Amino acid sequence: MSVWSTNLGVLALLSGLVLGYPTSSLAGSAPDIRIGMVGDLAINWPLYVPARELMTKDNPTDAQSFTTKLVRFESADEAMAALSEGAIDVWAPALTERAVEAYIRGEPIVIGAGLMNKAPYRLVTRSEIRTVEGLRSRTIGVTSLSWAQERQMLKGLEETGLKYRVDYSTKSVHGSYRKLMSISNKRIDGAYVAAEYVRYFVKPGLPGLRMEGDFQILDKDASFPDFPFTVAAYNWDWATESSNKAIVRLFTKGLSKRIEWLHNLENRTRAIHLLIKNVGVDRSVAEAIYHDYIEMNTFARDSRLYCNMIIDLVQSAAYRSKYPARPANDIVLSNRNCIPYK
Repeated sequence: MSVWSTNLGVLALLSGLVLGYPTSSLAGSAPDIRIGMVGDLAINWPLYVPARELMTKDNPTDAQSFTTKLVRFESADEAMAALSEGAIDVWAPALTERAVEAYIRGEPIVIGAGLMNKAPYRLVTRSEIRTVEGLRSRTIGVTSLSWAQERQMLKGLEETGLKYRVDYSTKSVHGSYRKLMSISNKRIDGAYVAAEYVRYFVKPGLPGLRMEGDFQILDKDASFPDFPFTVAAYNWDWATESSNKAIVRLFTKGLSKRIEWLHNLENRTRAIHLLIKNVGVDRSVAEAIYHDYIEMNTFARDSRLYCNMIIDLVQSAAYRSKYPARPANDIVLSNRNCIPYK
């Protein structure tokens, strides 16, 4: 793994942990926040936005309130272990299900800002299957039915008329890349695949994966607005330390400001350049990813929490867990920043 430093833009926002701690408490200091991120995926996009993009004429020094060190991990398991052990302070963005499960196990973490309104997934099928109805009596690949995104995707199929275990069967296939390979090799007939994997792997020059001839992408049927969202997970001991409470608030707002910057269409060209530079995709792929994540409003603009949704998710996961349930409200940093759950 590699480490590098960057500045993070900040303004005040969230959290129940830090209410009453003014921004001025950081004056004259520049503490570091150690942020874990997994790979170079586009899901890490907000972290690529440099602080200078967030500086304003009215308050150009906000970006100097603290600095961040990004620590890259190869897997979510490594990132969660580092967060629990205090080797990093924040994992952003963290996998919702992993963070919830770690919380239930009693790991020292607290869940913060929500980043997503809906899942950036696409329903991908074999080329001859051109409609959702065409999946009837077929096999769909799923990573794990315990994952929130998989359950939400299956709920979407039910809304189109296909019932789980009645109208189709499922097969365990872990990860978006393996799902694409399994579709190509006809071991499964379809799967929900992370949009950026569709854009990145299904392109000319990659053997075994061809957009034309091997796959059908049913975009219209793959958008589900009630996806639980991706979160920032904080190390509990670090976040509740008195000297860090204001930093938690500033970091959360800084993350929110980065997403607001990405949503501003005036920044589209620069945002696409950040993807090309950090993810290593070509321009056409970066433009397609921009459409999936920003123009389709995958990222929530304000990074607020759907509190009832995540509490329901925690309670649901706790029901299946062998560990004693912890109070669900403890994971919500500030109820006053919640978006009502529909």
